[in-house]
Amino acid sequence: MVPPVSIIIGDSRPMLDAARAGPGIAQAFDIVSNVYIESGELCRVMESMDIAGPSVHALIPLGRKMPLKTRVVLDFLAELMKASV
Repeated sequence: MVPPVSIIIGDSRPMLDAARAGPGIAQAFDIVSNVYIESGELCRVMESMDIAGPSVHALIPLGRKMPLKTRVVLDFLAELMKASV
């Protein structure tokens, strides 16, 4: 079951600002969220959902259609990383 979404934010900092204001849970990169966790403004939840392995991310601009060649490369890399775990 997926809970209803009340806000969608595509940028980590405003998303963490919203989480700090209290509306719910945010998923963000450690490099952005650790400062708030260390200060006690936020806390980790669902730590069992953390994924072991290298931290690799693909950042794609919002509002733009992804070119097919980009999707093909991302799919290839995702499969390659799954095979190496």
